[in-house]
Amino acid sequence: MKLTAETLLQMWIIGLLKYFLKIGYRSHLAFLH
Repeated sequence: MKLTAETLLQMWIIGLLKYFLKIGYRSHLAFLH
């Protein structure tokens, strides 16, 4: 796979989304309990 700027940007955005989802999920669980 050729790493272009676009590919790196997409990977970065996906990583960021996963990170925020994980944080949001944890805070949601903490809020429920």
